[in-house]
Amino acid sequence: MLASDILDSLSVIPLISNVSGSLVDVGSGAGLPGIPVALATGLATVLLDAKGKAARFLADAIAATGAPARVEVARAEDAARGPLRESFSLAVARAVAPLSTLCELALPLVAPGGLFLAMKAAKAQAEAAAASEAARMLGGGAIRVVALAVPFLPAERAAVLIDKERPTPAEYPRRAGVPERRPLG
Repeated sequence: MLASDILDSLSVIPLISNVSGSLVDVGSGAGLPGIPVALATGLATVLLDAKGKAARFLADAIAATGAPARVEVARAEDAARGPLRESFSLAVARAVAPLSTLCELALPLVAPGGLFLAMKAAKAQAEAAAASEAARMLGGGAIRVVALAVPFLPAERAAVLIDKERPTPAEYPRRAGVPERRPLG
């Protein structure tokens, strides 16, 4: 992990300082932003990734850092059909998919009253506009885009925040792979 990746992950801390409960990092990959956020906030964290190789790395990273986290190996669509459905106060995702797709992967994991935070780059406003109908269909409310200042990272960064206002309808998420092929909205 590069220092700039860790700083990027930590840039969302002011936006989630009032969140308590549990966190899921959807498509965790290298553990960003999940591990730095878990260490900074102390939130009980689930690092969700479908790849066994990533899961092994994440387990080693948790052991090395002492992060309050555990790894779940599953596709988000499958995890949201089981006991993880609507069980988190906060879902985060960084560099996973377009926002319309991410809404279907993450919002079913967030409990009503919780928050979904997607870390995005320069086109965050356009992605937010395109995803507003998907967010609404999945129980989300209005979408807010907040610029992030990341030291030593000249690229434009933003956080897209969606409050979970009501339960996700039972038909979502659709089966694995469908959200990527046919995004909602």
